Amino acid sequence: MKTRNMAAVDLGASSGRVLLVRFDGRALSLEEMYRFPNRPVIVHGHRFWNILSLWDDTLTGLRKAQQRAGTLDSIGIDTWGVDYGLVDTNGFLLGQPFQYRDHRTDGVMERIFSRIPPRCSTSAPASNCCLSIHSSSSTLISRCSRGISTMPTGCC
Repeated sequence: MKTRNMAAVDLGASSGRVLLVRFDGRALSLEEMYRFPNRPVIVHGHRFWNILSLWDDTLTGLRKAQQRAGTLDSIGIDTWGVDYGLVDTNGFLLGQPFQYRDHRTDGVMERIFSRIPPRCSTSAPASNCCLSIHSSSSTLISRCSRGISTMPTGCC
């Protein structure tokens, strides 16, 4: 089997990296090509992703992976999963993406629950409960009618 060369991009809250992943039909090998800081930008008291820096650093890492491998068969990207950027019909950002650690959503769950009470029972599986995920820890905080409980993220 021909060795497959893939790039894996991992964008974390404080850093990003690009890995060259190779699969020869029997084993995977990983080699870090490029690591870079991920520094949010504070504007008018709000935290935003430095999206242009992240884009530039991601492309730098992908170029390094391609130079090392010759060709890339695929690229995979892992990001935060909670943030977003709105784009127009031409693919341009309509505004800077807020970072999930920005304070603009503080208290939102409490405001929602004051209007729409959560439905949860002690016998319901965790997936049926209303959950707030605190990204800077490894704990899910479940705010249900039975109070606040915590559970390790590995159980869900």
